[in-house]
Amino acid sequence: MTARSTTAALPVPAAGSADAIHALLAAGSIANVSLVSAVDSPGIDKKAARLLDALAAILVSRAQHEVIAIGAQVQHSNDLSDHSGKLQLVLAANAALPQTIQAYLEEVWKCMQLLAERRQQLRPPEAKDQQRARMAGLIYRHNFPKFLRRVRKREAAALRFVEAMRNHVTGEDVLQYGSTAAVISMLNSYSKLIDLLSAHQVGGKNEVSVDVVSDPDFLPIMDGLWLAFRILRSLGDHSFHLWGLRLPDHSTVALWRFFNKVTLIHGSIAELESAACSTRLYRLFRKKLFVEIVDHPRMTVTLPTSKDAWVTLIDMALNTAQPLKPIEPRVIQSTAAALSTRFSDKSVSCEIHCECKILQRFATTTTYKIKPINYIGVSKLSCTGCTAVFDSYNELQNSQGHRFYTRGAHGKWYFPWFLPKVGGGEKQIDFTNRVYMKLAGQYAQYLKTVALSDSGALSEGSQEVSAGTPEDFMFLEANALELLDKIKA
Repeated sequence: MTARSTTAALPVPAAGSADAIHALLAAGSIANVSLVSAVDSPGIDKKAARLLDALAAILVSRAQHEVIAIGAQVQHSNDLSDHSGKLQLVLAANAALPQTIQAYLEEVWKCMQLLAERRQQLRPPEAKDQQRARMAGLIYRHNFPKFLRRVRKREAAALRFVEAMRNHVTGEDVLQYGSTAAVISMLNSYSKLIDLLSAHQVGGKNEVSVDVVSDPDFLPIMDGLWLAFRILRSLGDHSFHLWGLRLPDHSTVALWRFFNKVTLIHGSIAELESAACSTRLYRLFRKKLFVEIVDHPRMTVTLPTSKDAWVTLIDMALNTAQPLKPIEPRVIQSTAAALSTRFSDKSVSCEIHCECKILQRFATTTTYKIKPINYIGVSKLSCTGCTAVFDSYNELQNSQGHRFYTRGAHGKWYFPWFLPKVGGGEKQIDFTNRVYMKLAGQYAQYLKTVALSDSGALSEGSQEVSAGTPEDFMFLEANALELLDKIKA
């Protein structure tokens, strides 16, 4: 490490300050740092957590660059015999939410309430199916730009993979290996989906009428695609070599990752239906729903103003982290030069990330009679800055303190990013120091290792998978054999 006598003269944020945190995140963002750490989330209701993650996922509507978080607080009636009460859902996003988001969420919630009611009533299955279809239609229409982008993103490569599998798999393989039947069935459903989208195309490949969602073939195709993918995941990595395969022309994109994204919304719909019919959660849907949208103004961050200032900031981070092996000065110099060039505009407008907006809302509100649910659903895994925020906040809570968790981290560093407030005075100072120390340690680790270009974690989706029924496997076999018969014909 380098020792510099000019530290006091340079406009460098103090170590452990919010400004130093912002500068560290800026430094990590241009290096594509990706260091995934284990996420500890004890003491959460997994069913409620999956419900909140599914709600966050279905709230996304833009094709790109939208992340949404959702928190919840349950208020029960004073009358113990009355299961009614109030459910407050708190929404936040990394960008402005559409004005229709509240009405849309309320409509979806009404569908779930009806599903929960019908759970207790002796109604024909058709009534449940109709309500589920209505809910699915609402969700796919809202999410359609994102859904279409996921489906189309690797379409050509995926179809080439379909063709390759058709040429190498026989009917005997399908009947002998359940995983092979699942793979072929999944690819068959995907091919049908592409054909259906093409039939509703109104312009270029990415110009498809949202009315495709109302086509009578749409939901059955998505049901088949989701069933095959879910069962294939439940069989485990050892059951089939699919998970080791890469899409043609996209060597870093695993096939399972692609289909995980394609089926994400359908998996979320299944999770919502499961929550509405849950013996533990169905009473939640008796409560009156209130929706609150929280936001905070963007803040301006001032970054170091020269290469030497960046060198000093990196030195301070390394001194804080105390890496076992000193970092060569040439590494620091070249890194600082790149940072100085990248951030020539020293003032950057920054947003608090959506899960941190909700944490700030919950952590700084002192009027709660009943504490919020300790889990915040997010439509994507959290970045490194947000992970450091939640870890640091939870460390500050004593044995009686209320911790908050999200479903995990993808390990990448994003900037612009702004540090949330979790309190005042000494609490905020202690919190800021903890966040800084975590980020300084990870940045030091990056400087002494080769930065990973991608995360091994799923970027989206948190559905729980389960083994299929014998009827499910019979469906998969029939679906797969149908595809093979078409090829021979």
